[in-house]
Amino acid sequence: MLRKTTKLAMATAVASLGLIHTAQAEEQMILVVGYGFFPEVTYISEGDTIRFKNTNEEPMRIQAVDGSWLTDSIAPDAEVTMTFPGTETREFKVQYSQDGYGSIHYGHPPSN
Repeated sequence: MLRKTTKLAMATAVASLGLIHTAQAEEQMILVVGYGFFPEVTYISEGDTIRFKNTNEEPMRIQAVDGSWLTDSIAPDAEVTMTFPGTETREFKVQYSQDGYGSIHYGHPPSN
């Protein structure tokens, strides 16, 4: 009986460890405000989803500063959803604009 109880306890502990290390993907919202972004810097984990919401009165497209990606046109009050693979920093801006850059960083925000 003791052996069965010990095995059950060990199996429960191992299963619990697996649950502790399982991360849930989250969704982050970035507002397009004029030619800028709020927040300017967004921290995510791998697998998180980013939603860009256009708060302007005209359609906007968001593009990577390095040219690696470009969204479809985002109508006023509409959103586009993206998932970014990898763990590198991504910088972006409104297409054709030289103002208002945003960035996505992997990990937790720095503590103050």
